[in-house]
Order: sequence, then structure tokens, then C-alpha cells
Amino acid sequence: MANSCRMSNPNAIRSTGSSLVYSLGDSSRCLLRSSRYRRTQTPSLRAGAELLARVDGALYDAQRAGRSFVSVTEVTVFVVGGGWRPVAGFACRPNNGKIGPGQLGYSKFRGDQVSESYLPSMRVDGQVAVVTGAGRGIGFGCARALGEAGAEVIAVARTRSDLDEVVAQIIAAGGKARAVECDVTDTAAMRATFAEIGHIDILINNAGMGVAGALGDYQDDDVRTMIDLNCTSAVFVAQAAARQMVEQGSGVIVNLSSTFGINGRPNHSVYSATKHFIEGFTKSTAIELAPKGVRVVAIGPTAIDTPMTHARLHDPQIGPDLLARIPMGRFGEVEDCAAAVVFLASPAAALITGTTIMVDGGWTAQ
Repeated sequence: MANSCRMSNPNAIRSTGSSLVYSLGDSSRCLLRSSRYRRTQTPSLRAGAELLARVDGALYDAQRAGRSFVSVTEVTVFVVGGGWRPVAGFACRPNNGKIGPGQLGYSKFRGDQVSESYLPSMRVDGQVAVVTGAGRGIGFGCARALGEAGAEVIAVARTRSDLDEVVAQIIAAGGKARAVECDVTDTAAMRATFAEIGHIDILINNAGMGVAGALGDYQDDDVRTMIDLNCTSAVFVAQAAARQMVEQGSGVIVNLSSTFGINGRPNHSVYSATKHFIEGFTKSTAIELAPKGVRVVAIGPTAIDTPMTHARLHDPQIGPDLLARIPMGRFGEVEDCAAAVVFLASPAAALITGTTIMVDGGWTAQ
């Protein structure tokens, strides 16, 4: 196999903060947005450079043998957990590209261009993050936080005015976002929406609701509405995103569980059941999708103080009992959930799948 390390353009290496890019000068950009790419964890910069040289040689040998291949336009080397993760991106073009020896690889590389770090990045720059239920509460906060972390946020909810507000805030803070009005319980409409979105790196499967009530008092509509939104739509939203992620070979799905998905609570039997469902769904789909490069995780918030829950949490008949169950002595804030979501969606959580990060101040540790 040819293993040339000659560089056609030594100035083509550039730093993008947490990554290095070697561009071949083609106008096409593919980075992580390419239709197909290969990832290999390498322990050092030298190993990363050697891998790129091998990719170069393999592609050149393939073309010399008359095999048809799309041409490579860029290779990115990401710093992940103290190691280097090269990503060879393949552009979506007719199979007539010409790849010559030395077009892909490093021979003159200054190690001081980007330092090797043992602190994994919590940035998600350039990744497409879809957040359902993004118009209010936890979803709103997750959308804002992912925008600040560098993601291109697609905010999904039923109420346009709420979406316009979160998108405006993300853009005002220097991020990228757009609103998509969609009722995720309308499976056909949701699937059409996700097909139109296309590439998805991160899904925050957040849309949900709860109706408190004694078992003997529940009405048909209450039960069916909670199960439809919290369970059925969560499955089909995850399915729509997972299909795209499996095709890409990568992605992260973050589901929304609850302390009630671990423990029970009187007068919340159906809501608790839906969150226990999310716990099982997260574990099983994580095992199923892990070999395909897709992680599935969840967060389990305690009582979170939002505009919609504030009155209930501060009701003297309800709030003190809830607060007494939280060893850290305070209700959660939206920012607590958003921070956990960004961590789980980021390269810092690259080996975390099939589990729930409890954001509960110690509630479920008792």
C-alpha cells in the first residue's frame, strides 16, 4: 500500500479550537456533515498523522486499481479524552475524483499548533441539535445551552411564539437556531418534519407532561394524553432521529426521565409509570444502537423551578414536602438540567450510554 506523507500544501492545516483540519483546497466542505465517514481513536498526534497517511495510501491504491471512489476533501483530527480522533470525510460527488499520492497526510507538522489535552471538550460546535418541547422550561434551557456550546439548534414545539423567543435569544447570544412548529404526537407530521431536517447529531427528546391525581380519580383523557406524549411520541421521535444517526454512523439521543422514573410517589402513578418506561427504553435502545455509533442516555431531574411549576413548588401544601426529600435543600433550576444535557451530548461523555444522570440533589440516593 502506498504510504506517502508528502503534503501538497503545508499551509492547509488550520486550527479550529478543539480540532485540526487539513483541507485539500476543494470548495466542498464535509467535516462531520459528510454522508459517510470513518472514526478511529488514536493515542497521540503522531498516530493520528500516520493514520491519515494510511487513508491517503489506501484511497490512492484503490484508484490505481480502477476502483471507483469519491474524492476526499478534508480530514479533521479531534481532541477527545486526551487522544486524537481522526475523521476522514467523504464528499457527496460523482465517483470521478482524482486522488494522488501525498494529498492526504502530514510530514511537516508543528506539535504546538494544538496541544494534546486531557480535558475532554464539552463543546458541540457545528453539530445539529434538535430539541423537542423547546418553547418552555427545561427544553427552552437546553436549547439555549446547546446554542452557547456551539450547536446549530432546531427548536421544535407546538407554539410558534414560544419558539420565536428561544430562537431570538440563541441568535442574540451569537448562536445559530431556527424554529420548527410541530406537534410530536402527530406521528406523520413529526416524521415529515424530521425527514426535512435531515442530518441530526443530537436529539433532546424532551416533550412531555404530567397530570397529578389519585388512581381512583384519573380520567381517560388524562391517562391517554400522558402515555401518548411521554411514551408513544418519545419512541417515534427517537426512532426518526435514530434512523438518520445510524445512516451517519454517529449521534446522541438524550431522553428526559425523572426522579419519579426511579422512585414512586403518591398521586403520580401514571406519570411515574411513563418515566419508568423512559428508563427501560433508554437502556434497551442504548444496547441496540451502540454498535452503530449512536449513544442513548437520559437525565432524571428532581422538581425543577420553572414559570409553569413555580406556583406549585411554592404552595405551602406541596412545596415543603418535596423540598424535604432533596438532601441538597433546594429545588432544581433549568440551568442544572441544561448543563447535564450539554455534557451528555458532548465528546466529554463519549463512553457514556444506557444510563441516566440524576439531577436531583440526592433525592434518589436515599
